[in-house]
Amino acid sequence: MTDPATTPTAAVDDRWQSFFTHPDYLWFARTTLPEERTATEVAAVRRMLNLRRGTRVLDLGCGYGRIGVPLARQGSVVTGLDAVPGLLEQARRAAREAGVHLELILSEMRNLDAVERFDAVVNLSTALGYVADENEDAEAIAAAYRALVPGGRLLIDTENREAMLRTARRVWFDMGGMTVWCRRSFDPMNGRWSETVSWLRDGVQDSATYSLRLYSLTELRALLERAGFVVEEVWGDFTQAAYGCDSPRMIVRARRPE
Repeated sequence: MTDPATTPTAAVDDRWQSFFTHPDYLWFARTTLPEERTATEVAAVRRMLNLRRGTRVLDLGCGYGRIGVPLARQGSVVTGLDAVPGLLEQARRAAREAGVHLELILSEMRNLDAVERFDAVVNLSTALGYVADENEDAEAIAAAYRALVPGGRLLIDTENREAMLRTARRVWFDMGGMTVWCRRSFDPMNGRWSETVSWLRDGVQDSATYSLRLYSLTELRALLERAGFVVEEVWGDFTQAAYGCDSPRMIVRARRPE
């Protein structure tokens, strides 16, 4: 298993990382993305991409290995790439505990330098859009195109902007017995969604802020086609329901032509 601390890569840009390096991030992630949801999504990903034992999969923005580890357990040959060292360490630990091999690369997505190495690339759980310049997202998609073999497929799972915009306000909710407050806003000039999350845990109040570029389907399709992809399917959730303005997710499958 590759040690993420020693994998040679270009320098990592830390402008957007504060949310993902917060000490409570993993607690939030594992609370909102429980094992049952993960199992459902992994099964759907395997179905959407027709994954088989030995399929070479790149998990682009792999985080703590939530998807990559179970894919490896089910027979895929998985490489995980992420720009946050602490999350890669968690992925390495999860792979070891699961008894699977997971190559791990510390890098920003746009700096991926693989050429025709993978049969499938996945970019899941809204891993796109956090960089400050959307041209960097375009570079990441172009890098994924180069990394795929001809005929290989890319699967992107991200927020449905049309549905998200109706929640651009202050809200509060219960999460694992803890009250969480969210202050949300959307800037239509640059398409960026900003959210400050505050919570009280073990008597300590804390908060974290993140910002990401929310893409419409039209915009995301344009980025994919600019890179050379052919968009094949769009779904609104992991049941493969048709995509619409009220869909909870926007899941796009694109193919690198033969």
